[in-house]
Amino acid sequence: MTFKATLTDGTEFTVNRGELVLDAALRQGIALPHGCRGGACGACKCKIEGDIDYRDDPMALSEQDRVEGKGLPCVAEAKGDLKLELKLPSALSLKESAHQVVLQPSGKAFRVEADESLIDAAIRLGIPLPYGCRGGNCGACELEIVSGEVSYPTKPWALEQPDGSFATDKILACLARPKGDLVVRAKLKGRAALPVEQMPTKIALMKRLGQDVMQLGLKLPEEVRLQYMAGQYVDFLIDNEQRRAFSIANAPHKDALLEFHIRHVPDGKFTDRLFDTLQLGDIIRIEGPFGNFYLREESERPIIFLVTGTGFGPVKAIFEHIVAEGLTRPIYLYWGAYNQQAIYMHELVEKWQQSYDHFHYRPVLTNPEAGWQGRTGFVQEQVVKEISDLNSYEVYACGNPSMVHAARDRLVANGLSADHCYSDAFELAAPQKSE
Repeated sequence: MTFKATLTDGTEFTVNRGELVLDAALRQGIALPHGCRGGACGACKCKIEGDIDYRDDPMALSEQDRVEGKGLPCVAEAKGDLKLELKLPSALSLKESAHQVVLQPSGKAFRVEADESLIDAAIRLGIPLPYGCRGGNCGACELEIVSGEVSYPTKPWALEQPDGSFATDKILACLARPKGDLVVRAKLKGRAALPVEQMPTKIALMKRLGQDVMQLGLKLPEEVRLQYMAGQYVDFLIDNEQRRAFSIANAPHKDALLEFHIRHVPDGKFTDRLFDTLQLGDIIRIEGPFGNFYLREESERPIIFLVTGTGFGPVKAIFEHIVAEGLTRPIYLYWGAYNQQAIYMHELVEKWQQSYDHFHYRPVLTNPEAGWQGRTGFVQEQVVKEISDLNSYEVYACGNPSMVHAARDRLVANGLSADHCYSDAFELAAPQKSE
């Protein structure tokens, strides 16, 4: 059985029973606007007259959208004839299939639609590739091609060689149309270029890492990825009126789930709910990325990580990124805690030390159990005691505010350059950084 769908301008197409409305339109060469194709971004949102069922959760719909009769063709199946109140963005033909582009060394992948340039796709998806004139003349968008082929609608003049030929080992992303799947080498632009986005997520992992720490895994909708730098954080939007900020605990190349390490704060509005009532499959809306706590990759200085509590989360993300990038700068991780139980991923960090010669793990306890043979006291004091030439180091401090502020003052007073001290204090009461 088939149904008829009609657009505002009179364009018609058929939808088979059990077929998604967006898929039916694209199959017939009708370029309905869309983005994630998973009900999350809202790019295809429009008013729909007629009966539909949703195959997946239409997460981008608000209650007001539902009252106004709006729907999401990307996750909707027709139960009868439909009218969609939208206009086609262009007469783009979609007879050719989309292709996947992979960026090295980050491993970030995205899809480029038929007759779409790499830059147009990157801008549409919020991927910060460099570009300038967007006309093939300046060369700002030049990328090294690893595998695959592209075509150009006009001459890529910035690739012209002295003999009049054009370089074949590079492409201009502003003009290049993939002829199939493509792998290119590209360094993403800096943090300031990353777009701040709101998106719904589903709880896919809840694991106790200790008595009061939860490992939370949030799954983004299919074909949606959050662009962020290892060490940054996002806001959890609570009841549409309050925010709680939590650092992402996994590197961007491992983003099948967004991982968070969250400590239970007694009477904390969100953490009480997380530990007592939230379940797998529940929806949490997030916004981000935010923050300046990320690796300065241009530096060659040895690194000192100072962490307390769940401040380990963003440091874990940064170290995973360091490993993925093949960086071998010396790293010293000082993890301060009340006792051994509070170092909730001790075994993981010990494995890092066994696997990477440039990584050095130094746990520090303020109230150790009997028999503890390791370091004791405050983490910043251990650094001053053990590392004399702090001026040549780079320090990343993350955790409770008293440690972060004390560490900065103490280390700068002992030779560390304030310009090479980066910090992230977990303020419990402030809406921008909490719990």
